[in-house]
Amino acid sequence: MSLESLRRHLTFGNAVACLALFVALGGVGYAATRLPSNSVGNAQIRKDAVTSAKVKDGSLRAADFGAGQIPAGTPGPVGPRGAPGPQGEPGQRGDQGKEGIEGPRGPSDAYYAFHNPASVDEKKLTLAVPAGSYVVNGSMGISSDDTGEFASVLCFLSNTNIGSGDIGEAEQTIGPVASGVEYGQAIAQAAFSVEDGGGTIYFYCERFDGDAEVSLRRAQINAVRVGALHP
Repeated sequence: MSLESLRRHLTFGNAVACLALFVALGGVGYAATRLPSNSVGNAQIRKDAVTSAKVKDGSLRAADFGAGQIPAGTPGPVGPRGAPGPQGEPGQRGDQGKEGIEGPRGPSDAYYAFHNPASVDEKKLTLAVPAGSYVVNGSMGISSDDTGEFASVLCFLSNTNIGSGDIGEAEQTIGPVASGVEYGQAIAQAAFSVEDGGGTIYFYCERFDGDAEVSLRRAQINAVRVGALHP
């Protein structure tokens, strides 16, 4: 077709139509081939456009879901018990506590009785004490000058109002004497309690065997009151 013939057929409408077609084709080609990186966002995606079918399986993580959107799974079985861990290091020793208040003085009173004059074959000494628990010691000096016979002396230690504990006793044998005078000592010990109202501790010695005449003297009782008796 000659240029003159083309000019006769070109009208304003034909020119506008061709221009519109060119712009349409050119815009689509640009969008398809020149889409910038990171240019698609929330504004370009229609509501409900992304469905489950368009999401790759396994591509989402727990952080992509809101709280409560993922249901909890069934609890698994309890695992085996682990081995005991190593023992920890010893802790530091704490500070020493403050000294406590001093308590009242305990019942540690002492009572005693002593009698020296001699008595033949038997002798008794007594000691009055208030109620309480006591540790008691009784002693008696024994002498003899019989060169042919012996004598055995038996002593008892107790009280007239005993509540608990036990009496004490002692035995001493003396003679025959080779020459001069022979001396000995009988010692008895006991621990007992005296009931309310108090009582009398007594220490009694007598000859129970043998024919030698013995002299008993220096009789003594020592009683110490204590807090309690423990068998």
